[in-house]
Amino acid sequence: MNEDLNFSNVIYCAGPPWDVQGAMALGMKGCWIRRPTRPAAGTQVKTPDYTVSDLHELTRIVENHLEGG
Repeated sequence: MNEDLNFSNVIYCAGPPWDVQGAMALGMKGCWIRRPTRPAAGTQVKTPDYTVSDLHELTRIVENHLEGG
């Protein structure tokens, strides 16, 4: 078990952009898989750390992080 793992080492990935908000509030990295959804009117949405079009792009982010990038 990795004892150094904390919320800042976790990428929470979701389709709706507002769905990552709770994870980001806890300190996780947020990743929005760009889908044709929009937040409800009046919803304040924090910009995710990453925005991707598919899970292949997310895989590259994780691989780059593991390589120290």
